[in-house]
Amino acid sequence: LFFFFLQKEYRKRMQGSGRILLNGQYHEFNMVNVSFLGLMIQLNKRIDVEENTITVFSFKPLELSGDVRIIWLEHLPNDETLMGLQFLDIESTVIKGLPRFTRQTL
Repeated sequence: LFFFFLQKEYRKRMQGSGRILLNGQYHEFNMVNVSFLGLMIQLNKRIDVEENTITVFSFKPLELSGDVRIIWLEHLPNDETLMGLQFLDIESTVIKGLPRFTRQTL
């Protein structure tokens, strides 16, 4: 329950389009929301790809790009695809409205 609360607490709805590399081709996507852990995107077509696939993306409105892992995907009834992505290696500016977090190494 605590993890679910944390995810909901720091999500920011975001509009705009970006690109993601899937199955050897770049595909346009629409941003649904973003958090400090990752983002949710929607593609306007059905895309079949394995969960845990690592790929690259870019989202120009936030000057955000890098490597992501596909955590989950859902095929919607209208042949669109909803996808949850986890940030792995990201180059970005500060995302307005989201707190900044840093990882500490031991």
